[in-house]
Amino acid sequence: MPNLTEKFIARMTPREGRKQYDEYDSRETGLGLCYSNGGARAWFIFWRDSGGRNHRDSIGRHDKGMSANAARSLARIKLREIERDIKAGVPMERQAFTLGNLIDRYLAYAPKHLAASTLSQHIGIIGRCFDDGLRAQKLNTFTREQIENLLHETANSRGELAANNWYRLTRRMINLGNNWHMFTGDTPCTRIELFKENERTRHLSDDEAARLNAALLSDPDWRWRAYFPLLLYSGLRKNELLKLTWDRVDFNLRTVTIEKTKNGKVLAQPMVEAAIGILAELPSRGVSEFVFPGNRSGRPVVAPDDAWERIRARAGIPDLHIHDLRHSFASFLINANVPILVVSKALNHSSLKMTQRYAHLETETLRAAMEQAAPLMLGRNVGA
Repeated sequence: MPNLTEKFIARMTPREGRKQYDEYDSRETGLGLCYSNGGARAWFIFWRDSGGRNHRDSIGRHDKGMSANAARSLARIKLREIERDIKAGVPMERQAFTLGNLIDRYLAYAPKHLAASTLSQHIGIIGRCFDDGLRAQKLNTFTREQIENLLHETANSRGELAANNWYRLTRRMINLGNNWHMFTGDTPCTRIELFKENERTRHLSDDEAARLNAALLSDPDWRWRAYFPLLLYSGLRKNELLKLTWDRVDFNLRTVTIEKTKNGKVLAQPMVEAAIGILAELPSRGVSEFVFPGNRSGRPVVAPDDAWERIRARAGIPDLHIHDLRHSFASFLINANVPILVVSKALNHSSLKMTQRYAHLETETLRAAMEQAAPLMLGRNVGA
């Protein structure tokens, strides 16, 4: 049995007739390294439970940066935890589950329960923020203090908004893991204060809207000349409109149907006459499956950000994001005296709380109406 030093690992080579093989550390009982002919070198721990059954669990990858000393230290901690659980009589099926096991189950569960954009965001967070050491940690060893420390570490390295998103995903997975009986006891995601977030509510002024319209009219691609105005007219999210197919456009009812929105519900969004007019004149109607066909057959158009970059530059509003068209949709409705409950429904928000970011606009609209009415209230001019 060798001493798994860095020099020894560097000399490991494929063995004829075997795709992979294991070496066991002479210094730390219960630690091993699996060498794959493809170049992967995975650290693992192994032990025997009180019933005599053998177990094995991955704790990290040498080829992805986990050194022999780091693996040895982590293995020592985890094997002691396992030994303690065995002595305490904790059922083995609950000893065995790691955060990595939970992540794998969540990624199998999520596609049927999340919008594609949210799923993509979660996959990105998991890839960036959960390293091999965290994935290997037993679920029943996480504490509130550790989760709080990880939140602040993420904020320091990636920013406070990213840290909040990391925490929300972690809390969601932990709560699901509890429902799935992957561990018992209190959740470690309690009484943790998130960083304050300033919701972005940038919206178009009347002057900016006119400049944007002029910039759109001069764009050479008919798809973007239609796409961005339809975002503003409908309040739809970027990907909801990008993936729209003609069979989901009803010219009689003047609606477009989004089969899977961010909140997971089907949305039949009413379209104003101006939007219906744009849709009716599109070259793709009766020709393509997609309202906005891409350059590849059978696929919708992609990369709206590139087009938006040149359009907003021509309009002279470089700080305007695509999603700000949705904010502008909401602000124009409120400024037209539309009640905030109706605005919330138009935005397909899952709760009124999400729409409250626009409450200040509603207040301004109400105040303007009150100012108009004030001189009539006592039958004289105010201050006379």
